[in-house]
Amino acid sequence: MAVRGDVVLEERGYLKLPDRNSNYRYDTGTAKESAFDQQRKLLYVVGEDTQMLHVLNLNDVDNIESILNHNFDPAIDGAPLDVELCVTPLDTVVAISFESTANPQAEGHVVLYEAVTIGSAVLTPKNPTDPRITVGAHPENIKFTSDCTRLLVSNEGIPGLVDGEFVDPPGGVSVISLFGSTPSITTVTFVGVDQSSERDRLLGLGVRWQIRTNPTTGEVNPFSHNIEPEYITVSPNNGYAYVTLQENNAVARIDLENFYVANIYPMGEKEWKYSYLDASDRDSAVLMKKYDIKSFYQPGKISFFEWKSKLYLVTADEGAPINVPDLPFTDYDRALSLHTKDEFKVDSQLDAELSTNSQLGRLYVSHYFDGRNLVNGKIETVHTFGGRGFSVFNAQTMIRDWESGDQIEKYSRMFYPDTFNGDSTNGNFIPPQEKDSQSPITGTSLNAIVDGEFNGKKLLILASGKSGLLYVYELADTVSTRTNLLFQSVHRRGEITDTWTRLYSAGTIGDAGIEDLKFIPLNESPVAGSPVLVVVSSKSGTVSTYTFKEEQFPSTADGGVCRPPSFN
Repeated sequence: MAVRGDVVLEERGYLKLPDRNSNYRYDTGTAKESAFDQQRKLLYVVGEDTQMLHVLNLNDVDNIESILNHNFDPAIDGAPLDVELCVTPLDTVVAISFESTANPQAEGHVVLYEAVTIGSAVLTPKNPTDPRITVGAHPENIKFTSDCTRLLVSNEGIPGLVDGEFVDPPGGVSVISLFGSTPSITTVTFVGVDQSSERDRLLGLGVRWQIRTNPTTGEVNPFSHNIEPEYITVSPNNGYAYVTLQENNAVARIDLENFYVANIYPMGEKEWKYSYLDASDRDSAVLMKKYDIKSFYQPGKISFFEWKSKLYLVTADEGAPINVPDLPFTDYDRALSLHTKDEFKVDSQLDAELSTNSQLGRLYVSHYFDGRNLVNGKIETVHTFGGRGFSVFNAQTMIRDWESGDQIEKYSRMFYPDTFNGDSTNGNFIPPQEKDSQSPITGTSLNAIVDGEFNGKKLLILASGKSGLLYVYELADTVSTRTNLLFQSVHRRGEITDTWTRLYSAGTIGDAGIEDLKFIPLNESPVAGSPVLVVVSSKSGTVSTYTFKEEQFPSTADGGVCRPPSFN
């Protein structure tokens, strides 16, 4: 009988990135987002917390070399949020988006730079006399069109206090046209959602509007100000883009020919009476059960991919409970706290589960508008946050074609139970001490995705930023018209028997706090016979590389084949 060949990851290079004082410390935020220059094999990495740019040479993926560590001026440049790169036959453009130096609610900016080269590792603006291109507040994500003629910027517009006053800037998408010598800007707004008919339509479909009142003035906080664009993906023909509105549990389609919001699609709710989840960090075990509750998918990252001549979108359904510490404001509370306040009207079984910490009592539950009966004021449908997996959509219809159910959490339980639904928040803890900590919040928290091909297989690779797990799926041939994905493998780099801080010092912390993935295809790969996966992680402040191989997963240390356990 033929041995099944699964696609697995093989660890290659690993590099820790310094802070702006050239020190190496755990959890300093030296790595957030990245961009890859396929011609020069250089990786650009921005660190938001350290306000830095790192440029790394990946020509030898086993020995990653840092060629530039650039400190931005906090008073002049601000904190870098994202970096993108686009290559044409005549030029290479590097773009970096920055948060305002005044406060996160003020207008941000984008700067275009010349490409860094190995022989001349300096960062030079393309327009040194006037480098800034002003955009909206908190420009979280940027994406070039494939022809490099336009740069899209998602202005998230996060809320907060400015001089003691509540400010929630309007969300929007800036389209920077790069034709000619002077860039021009068109801003796509969401003001249409403030029209009463459109507002009511979207709310009825499940699009969320949580901060409806300005807490310092009592005035209405417009729906358009509470729309928060997050991550962007551009269609292959450059005609439109999709932008996740994570907190709103929606995705917007932006028309790039006429510059307007063509549609806003609600992402819907996931019913957990059909799937298993672990909802407690007080159950003394990995305990997955079915409950009669729902969750908002709330995708963060989103990406196009093509499969059998059809376009699809894949979303990492991370989840995003809202927390504005300055107010303070949260759109959630623990289920037990809400139960104690007599906020629920549900059946007796669910009522008992909501009042028990080892079941649903610790769960983050949406408590303002979602699931409330307007007559009696009680929560009758319980909602939590995140799909704890990923979804695939038909890009034309925006119908969810495939959804991972409870697979991600179950594979974590099977293969990495000691770090199941874990995190990396306390440097004095060993990783198993943070096991289960995310179970009542968003669980597996998939927050990075990339697609690629290896040995004729179309792959999706997804990362759990909290637990540091990398999941590999294959798009499978099927007689059905629907998409089918097959699990291939899951991998966690690093050790678990010492504290995070000591593991960091030893270089064995792994990929803690994964933020971004890059896939270098075979035709651009510096490795013969394999594409390369690049993993950028904020907690460990690292960049790591992997190649791909085919072997049966899982296998024992001596090369024997293990039989994967069945799901229960």
